[in-house]
Amino acid sequence: MKIGILCREFNLLRNWELRIINELMINPSYTLSLIIKDGRNNRYKGLGNVPHTSGKRLSRLIFNLQSNFEKKLFHENVCVKKEEIIQYLNRIESITLCPQRKGVTDVFSKEDSDRIKQYNLDIILKHEFAELQGDIVNSARYGIWELIHSDNRIIKNAPAGFWEIFSHQSYAGVTLIRLANEQCNEKVIERGYYINDYSFIRSRNLVYEYSVNLLFKNLNLLNKFKAIEFKDSEETAANYSGMPNLLQLSRYLLLFYTKLVRNAFERKIDRLAIMIGKKPKCWAVFTSAGSIFNTRLENTTMLKPSRNEFWADPFLFKHKDIDYLFYENYEYDKRKGIISCGILENDRITDIKNILTCNYHLSYPFIFENNEGIFMIPESNQNKRLEIYKSRDFPDKWELYSTGFED
Repeated sequence: MKIGILCREFNLLRNWELRIINELMINPSYTLSLIIKDGRNNRYKGLGNVPHTSGKRLSRLIFNLQSNFEKKLFHENVCVKKEEIIQYLNRIESITLCPQRKGVTDVFSKEDSDRIKQYNLDIILKHEFAELQGDIVNSARYGIWELIHSDNRIIKNAPAGFWEIFSHQSYAGVTLIRLANEQCNEKVIERGYYINDYSFIRSRNLVYEYSVNLLFKNLNLLNKFKAIEFKDSEETAANYSGMPNLLQLSRYLLLFYTKLVRNAFERKIDRLAIMIGKKPKCWAVFTSAGSIFNTRLENTTMLKPSRNEFWADPFLFKHKDIDYLFYENYEYDKRKGIISCGILENDRITDIKNILTCNYHLSYPFIFENNEGIFMIPESNQNKRLEIYKSRDFPDKWELYSTGFED
């Protein structure tokens, strides 16, 4: 599948955009064939909400200060090699276009769209320019796709993640659309919804990263079935749009700092609780006979860990007619998990052994058996690789068998 990108300056690309390009680079199903750049020197002139009054200038100043504070507090995770991706982009054929700016719209000429059509692209991804107008929206076989980082029926325009928190929504939305000359004619490809946070910067970063999965889910479907359903965009008036005013920003700041102080206080209380042998907000493992779908919670039995631990992520594995329970054993004093195992019988666990301990956190043990033996895959994200262990003496002796997805 041949892909084009309406692309901003490479050094300004964010992590989620770099992830998209990285997938296009390594996935043989896609070919990045064309980069379309903005050739205007004043490309951003006239865009966005330009403050004209002292109140708007003050709210913009406070908003920028708050944004910078939250960025320092909640760092954006960079999980791709930016320099390699920029080198890759520099090798891709590119063209430069200079559309005419009309308000918040970029008007492209027929000559612009004809230049693009010569490349026979299947899809163009939009990461630059203002709202598009002209035949450019039809210059690829399946059109131009854009990720809108909100549910565009409720919230329109920046700042992504802010209005959801302001309006006490428990989720943030993403809308993948196919562009048209008129917004009412845009087609919705899919919407996604993700858990919100109390920080709009943190919520925004999460939504940015999750939106990459939404995009490639639909690209993969299109590539596999050579067709995709486009739904009409619902004409509803957005409740929130654009930059917040001073009153709205004050309300958000109250919500944010109240939550920030409360979280800090709760962490202090949690540390104190741990010191006196209590277990704050910890996971617990429950057991019961029968089907999980027919068991009532009040009929289950909690397996009680020792004073300095909590248990989580149980995995049952039957071996020689014995039910073994593997689980994450989190040690408060060491602040990391190890993998433990015991024998489960009559809602009790006995013969507990710590079977896998590393200098990094482990959880979610997954056990399977084949002709070569019994294997375990724990969650080892902190070590930045997938790890597969093989049993030498079941259930408590394991050795590293293989690794994958290493940096």
